[in-house]
Amino acid sequence: MSVSMEQLFRLMFEKKASDLHLHAASPPVLRINGEMRKVNSEALSEKECKNLIYSILTDKQKEQFEENYELDLAFSIKDIGRVRMNVYQQRGAVCSSMRAIPSRFFTFEELCLPSAVNEIVDLPVGLVLVSGPTGSGKTTTLASIINY
Repeated sequence: MSVSMEQLFRLMFEKKASDLHLHAASPPVLRINGEMRKVNSEALSEKECKNLIYSILTDKQKEQFEENYELDLAFSIKDIGRVRMNVYQQRGAVCSSMRAIPSRFFTFEELCLPSAVNEIVDLPVGLVLVSGPTGSGKTTTLASIINY
């Protein structure tokens, strides 16, 4: 295998990629500013892809995946950051999509949130929904609101 998960995670955070995707028959792919960019690496075989993904799963997580063919988890990587991970099966191969989770809270201003957010979060009662497409900042926005 030409690349390790530690190397891929370090690259993901160094390049400020929001996502890392592992699929068989393709090199690892980073999403940087919404653009998919292949890592300078060989295409992964089905076995290499599975081995990379399984290298960071516990035995219990492997069992859960093999029962359901899908697994969601989150974890911290010492000196790197936090990651949310989805493991799934596609065309018989084990694949994964991983999302970098910011290690700090952003202010409303840094996130360019409208001023109405300040008013909404100060209301004593009510329900607030944060919605949007994948990668639009829902989790980051919610973390910022909770931190506020």
